[in-house]
Amino acid sequence: MGRSLVAEEQNRKGVDSVARQNYDVFISDVGNTGKQSFGFILYQKLLLMGLRVYFDSEEELHLWDSLPITKQDAMRSSSIHIVIFSKKYAERPRCLTELSFMLEIGAKIVPVFYGVSPADARWARRKEGMYAKAFANYYREGTHHPKEIEGWIRALNRVGNISDRIIFHGDGEILLKSIAERVKENVSLEVAKHCVGLDETVENFEKATNQSSSENVKIVWIVGMAGCGKTTLAKELYNRKRWVFDRSCFLYAVGEASNESELRKLQRKLADDLVPDVKDFRPQKDVFSHPLRSNRLLIVLDGIDHVDQIHVLLPTKDSVGPGSLIIITTRDISVTKYCGIPLIYEMRKLDRSHAKQLFCWHAFSQQNSAPVYEDLVERFLDATNLIPLLLERLAEQLCGKSKDYWESHLGDISNKLEDHSKCKLMLKFLSLSKQEQEILFDISFFFNGEKLSMAIPIWDASGWNGQRHVQQLRSKSIVELDKENRIRMKRHFINIGKVAAFERKPCRFSLPGGIQEANYSETSISKNLRLLVKDARQIPRVLVLNGEFSTGEGWIQTRDLLWLRWHDCPHTTIPPGIPLEKLRVLQLINGVFSKLWLPNAKQPTQLIELDIYGGIRKLPKSIGHLQHLQTIVVDGWPDSNLKALPEEFCELKSLSHLTLRWCRALTLLPKDFGNLTKLQHLDLSFCSQLKELPHSFKELVLLQHLDLQGCINMGIPPHFLGNLIGIKHLNFKDCRKLRVLPAQLALQVSLKSLCLEGTSLQELPNEMGMLTNLEVLEIGNPSLRILPLSIGNMRNLKKLNLEGCTSLACLPSTLGLLQDLSINKPHVLKEAAKKTEYMNRSV
Repeated sequence: MGRSLVAEEQNRKGVDSVARQNYDVFISDVGNTGKQSFGFILYQKLLLMGLRVYFDSEEELHLWDSLPITKQDAMRSSSIHIVIFSKKYAERPRCLTELSFMLEIGAKIVPVFYGVSPADARWARRKEGMYAKAFANYYREGTHHPKEIEGWIRALNRVGNISDRIIFHGDGEILLKSIAERVKENVSLEVAKHCVGLDETVENFEKATNQSSSENVKIVWIVGMAGCGKTTLAKELYNRKRWVFDRSCFLYAVGEASNESELRKLQRKLADDLVPDVKDFRPQKDVFSHPLRSNRLLIVLDGIDHVDQIHVLLPTKDSVGPGSLIIITTRDISVTKYCGIPLIYEMRKLDRSHAKQLFCWHAFSQQNSAPVYEDLVERFLDATNLIPLLLERLAEQLCGKSKDYWESHLGDISNKLEDHSKCKLMLKFLSLSKQEQEILFDISFFFNGEKLSMAIPIWDASGWNGQRHVQQLRSKSIVELDKENRIRMKRHFINIGKVAAFERKPCRFSLPGGIQEANYSETSISKNLRLLVKDARQIPRVLVLNGEFSTGEGWIQTRDLLWLRWHDCPHTTIPPGIPLEKLRVLQLINGVFSKLWLPNAKQPTQLIELDIYGGIRKLPKSIGHLQHLQTIVVDGWPDSNLKALPEEFCELKSLSHLTLRWCRALTLLPKDFGNLTKLQHLDLSFCSQLKELPHSFKELVLLQHLDLQGCINMGIPPHFLGNLIGIKHLNFKDCRKLRVLPAQLALQVSLKSLCLEGTSLQELPNEMGMLTNLEVLEIGNPSLRILPLSIGNMRNLKKLNLEGCTSLACLPSTLGLLQDLSINKPHVLKEAAKKTEYMNRSV
């Protein structure tokens, strides 16, 4: 007998499943077979609408004898569930189990009756019902428990009584259109738990911005202070308007993109959403090029706070189609001047009655307050100045608490804070331990957006347990780690950290020598230390320099420097006045160095990470003495003269991450490169003069990530992988001399992503099917005509990118149905048209 859903749900937490994907739509269907079913035709149409759709083929439904955990997660995450009831629906126990689970989790279900009527679902017990025979067989065969069968019948009866249903009347196009419209109504960005006064705000926005003709490109700025509802309004406008535009994109929290790499990721998302057919992603001018000039676009840029973000992400009006709308939210009205004559909508203060409703919904789960709390509610409204975000956060903290607690909380706010917007944040800050506060200070000024692996050694060297305290801050929802393990802290906490730092003078801000009581102004620091310091900050253990540096007596006495970041260093080597002995992290940005340090200088033997962004002629031989060094990043853009690595480089026994990007003068690697036995990540992208990898390369048995993108002159022999079997990410993009895949590629059972775009491959070996853990496969080769049948064995494949495969005539029948199929749109449209034509003929 099949396992019950209850038993599966009880075991759910103990199952180690793959990374879970959120979906917009879940389709449950029993059609003819695979791609000829109505469900697959609907799946293709919804994909073309830009939606994330979960859909299983008939074959997969037969393979599983219980509901998989990953499918449960798909159903939970989907906004809407389309259940297609056909004549054979009740003959599939698997589909009936899905239906029962949807009802159990309270899913939004839209039943589509395709060749059957709602009465057939309601009359499963009766002899005249179309589904009655199937249930009679279940009872007679005894393969399912009677209670389970009864549950299926009840589920069918409930769905048969749903009034919000769609019935097929013979026209397939009308049916597809009806379902698409229903999906649009249910799939949208999450706006807010309690939307109070939002309709009026949208109406005010429309009145204020309805100034230009629909033939023009409109750029509208939504301006207001933090927490006033800018993002909420932008989401609501996006949900209401996206369907009348050809393409749309919502970029959330742009202001949190603190470096060029993160802005490039936002550019990439913009390109993916607006130009899905783009082959090679390049800067913005290529993204907003000729193909978009005929498209009406809706673009929302949320949280812009710097002109650089505008230059990178904002298209010019002549690069998008007439009638396009671009909405930008910002707290800083000064950035709007970079868009010519701006059209600005300033957020209005929340009406007091609406503010009270919002507060009460979050504090009492109802529109009005209890009479005993009425006076306190009014006082909190006054204290928060009717700012929506602050009202919500305070109300959530007060929910379920006693009246005494409310009084005490209000007193703390009144006594300690002049700025009402810091209420909850400051209270949370005061609850932290001293070392947690110190780490928060460091993140506020320096480490937001930085890798955790770089910050931890600095905190540990300061006598703090960095890992433990970061975990504490994460558990309190103050700090987050992104997919790249970079530290992320909300802008509100960054601001509170900077304000509190100057008021409390934490130990990280103590100055060396005899000037401990000096104030922290830029003038004072420059005068006493004779330093030009970025952000007027000089800390004995953490130093950020910008431009010229001059030593002073107070500085020379300090020997505790742990982290040095130097922008635009004017020297060709690090000056001797800077102590390197205890340095853990050294970052040199936009400088031009002939050598890193002088031969007689004390070396940074404790160094863990070395980052060089800019020109470097050569690395010193003494680098081999840095036995603690784990990470080296050399990014030679735009021009690097690094031609070779010293042989001593191969003595770095702790090195696990090596990036040599854009080192276009680099022609070879040391012959003993394989001695770097702990190396896990190797990035040689755009080393265009590098012709081969050393023979010892195959000894890097711990290697997991290999990026050879843009190595256009590199010859890749068939057996270059050697003993490597643990690679997870492999990038051969634009390796033009790659004509045959490495022989050992099929042995890479851990491989998750493989990029073969821009290579000279003419065919893929049938052994590719052995890569059963592969999740992303990018091919993009115009000379490739056929895919191997074995590709259907890649059961974990989530994304197949065939952009640029112009000679590919068809997909193999074994491919199955992928959640995210990326292919040249003309092929997709042609395929979809054929499916629709077939469906109409078969009716």
